[in-house]
Amino acid sequence: MTNVMITWGLVFLIGMFATHYIGVDPWISWVVWLAVLFFGNIIVGKMMGKAPREITHMWMVVNVLGALITIAFLTNTIAFEESKVMAIWFFLMGAAVFAGAHQAKNPEQIFMGLLWIATGIVLPTWFADSSFLIGGLVFGLPPVIGGLLKK
Repeated sequence: MTNVMITWGLVFLIGMFATHYIGVDPWISWVVWLAVLFFGNIIVGKMMGKAPREITHMWMVVNVLGALITIAFLTNTIAFEESKVMAIWFFLMGAAVFAGAHQAKNPEQIFMGLLWIATGIVLPTWFADSSFLIGGLVFGLPPVIGGLLKK
């Protein structure tokens, strides 16, 4: 599982940095990241093996809700700035990581979930123009560092 988390962290770190610095059209960026999240979560879910049913359902809800909000943003159904969509993803994924880690009594994952929730709070006001840069740092570095420390 450690290698999976390091890989997942590197995908976020490198991919979101590239998205920020290359300057791809936001619509294309979000569609690509929806696909990455969808397939990445399926892969990680299969690697988790026999996770409790509640955890599996929680992650499915997080992904469906996040995808629906992102699609509503992309179709201009809701008038959000990009940073608020990223903040919602931080809230959703942070809450899911926190809840799963709390159940598993994993303090490192609890910290990561709280970090992601806190980032969701400050992102729209402090880092509004750097959503993908902050996303790469905060979604990417903790799994990489945590995975390397466990090796």
